Amino acid sequence: MPVPKIHLSICVFLLCALGLTGAEPLRYPPGFGVVDVTQAPYHADASGATDASAAIQQAIQDHHRRGNRIIYLPPGVYRIDQPVRWQHGSTLGPSLHGAGPAHTVLRVPANTPAFADQDQRHGVLYTGGGMSADRFCIDVADLAIEVGADNPGACGIQYMANNQASLRNLHIRAAPNSGAVGIDMAHSDMVGPALISDVEVEGFAWGIRCAYSVNSQTFERVTLRQQREGGLHNAGQVVTVRRLVSENRVPAVVTAAGTASTVLVDCDFTGGDPGAWAIDNAAALWARDISCSGYRGVLRDAAGEQTRVHEVPFIDEYVSGPSVSIFSGVERSLRLPIQETPQVAWGDVADWINVADFGAIPGDKIDDTAAIQAAFDSGAASVFLPASDTKRGYRIEGSITIPVTLQRLIQGGGQWGGLDLIGAGEHGGLVIDGAGPPLLIERLTAWDVGGADRPLIQHLGSRSVVIAHVNTLLRDCALYVAEPGAGDLFLEDVACHWPMKSTVTWRWPNLRLAPG
Repeated sequence: MPVPKIHLSICVFLLCALGLTGAEPLRYPPGFGVVDVTQAPYHADASGATDASAAIQQAIQDHHRRGNRIIYLPPGVYRIDQPVRWQHGSTLGPSLHGAGPAHTVLRVPANTPAFADQDQRHGVLYTGGGMSADRFCIDVADLAIEVGADNPGACGIQYMANNQASLRNLHIRAAPNSGAVGIDMAHSDMVGPALISDVEVEGFAWGIRCAYSVNSQTFERVTLRQQREGGLHNAGQVVTVRRLVSENRVPAVVTAAGTASTVLVDCDFTGGDPGAWAIDNAAALWARDISCSGYRGVLRDAAGEQTRVHEVPFIDEYVSGPSVSIFSGVERSLRLPIQETPQVAWGDVADWINVADFGAIPGDKIDDTAAIQAAFDSGAASVFLPASDTKRGYRIEGSITIPVTLQRLIQGGGQWGGLDLIGAGEHGGLVIDGAGPPLLIERLTAWDVGGADRPLIQHLGSRSVVIAHVNTLLRDCALYVAEPGAGDLFLEDVACHWPMKSTVTWRWPNLRLAPG
C-alpha cells in the first residue's frame, strides 16, 4: 500500500463553498420537502407590499428541532418590519434559503422603528445566541438583504451556529449612513465552527465583526465595500480568511489585542485612505500574499513589544510572532497547493429522482438498500432523500454502489439518522467506483446507532468526491475511507466523530472532528 499523500489547505478551516451564481432562480423538485413560505399556512407576501417577517418567523418557529429543514423563500421581495429570530436552545436547523441573491430579497424599509436605535442592534436575521454550542445545521444561503436609510441599529445577520454551519451566496447591503454591521458574529459567544463564503457586504459601519474566543470562523471569497469604520474586525476569535476583497477607504482588517488569531491569504485591499493602514493588527496574525493600494501601507502590527509597520503595498509572507514548524530550519509556510473544489451543476430539478419513488421509506426499520440502489441506477444525475421528521432514517444493511452517472446525492432535511447504517465488515454503505465526473454528497445526516462497524462512504474509483454541509453521528465507524488509487477528496463544512482515511485530500474546510 502506498504511503498516504495528503494535501491540506493552509489550515483545516479553509473552505471553498458551493454557492450558485447563475442567472436562473434556484428551485427544488416536488417532494424534496422544502417549506415554501409563500404557501399555506404562511402565505408570506413576496411582492414587498406588506410585512412578511411574521410569516417567515412562524415557519422557522414551527420547524425548530424538526431536523435540518429548508425554509424556502421563492423569488420575490419580502418586506421585513421586525427582526426574524430563531428560537434559543439546542437545535438541528432549520435553514433559510432563497432562490439566489438576484431573485430573493429581504428588504427593510427606510426608518423602520424596530431598527431605529443605534444602541440596540438587531439583526434582520437573528439565528440565536447564548452560551450553548449546540445549534447545528443552521445555514442561510442564496438571498439578498437590503437595509433602507435611517436604520442605524440594523445588522444584516446576527449569526450563531455550530459545527456544520454556513452563510453562503449572500448579498447584504445598507443605504449610505445606515446599518451597524453586515454580518455580526460578535453579539454572542460560542459562534462556530462556521463557514462564510461567496458573500458581498456593502455599506454599514462595519462589514463583519467577530469576537470571543470560541469556536472559530472561516471566510472565503468575501467582498466588503463602502464601510464607514472598517471592513472586518476580530476581537478574539480564531479567524481564517482566503480571498478577501476590500474596496474601502477605512482599514480592511482590524484585530484587537487579546486572544484573536487571524490568518489572511490571497487578499486584495483597494481604495484606502493615505493615512490609514490596510491591516491594523494587535494580536496573533499570519498573512500571505496580501496586496493593497491607496493606504499608507499594508500593515501596522502592534502585537509585540514594539510596533512594526510595513509601508509597502504587498506582503509575501508575515507572522506576528515566533514561527513554529515540524520541519527543522523551516520558518515559512510550505505553500501547499489549494485546489479549487469541483462544481456540480444544479440542473433541471424536473430530472431529479426521489428515492421514495423506488420504495425507500425512512424510519420503518426495513432495509432500504435495494430501493436506493434502484434509484441510483435510474441514470439520473441527481438523486435526493426527501425531508423527513422520523428519528430513524433509511436503513442500510448492505452496500449501495454509486454509478458514474450520479453526480449529486442530496438530502432534503431530517433528524440525525438520514442514513441508518447497520452491520460490520470492510464494505461501505455507499461505494464509489469507476472513472467519471465529480460526485457531490451534500446535506447528509447519518448515524450508526444500530451498531455498525464499517465506513459510511468507501471510495474505490478515480473520480473526485466532494462531501459538503454534512453532519453525522458516526461514533464507531468512519465517515469516509479511500482505497489505493481512489480519486481526490474535497471536504467542506463537515462535522463528524471519527477520522477519515484518505490518500489525497485537497481541502478540509470548516472540518469539525470530535473524539468518537
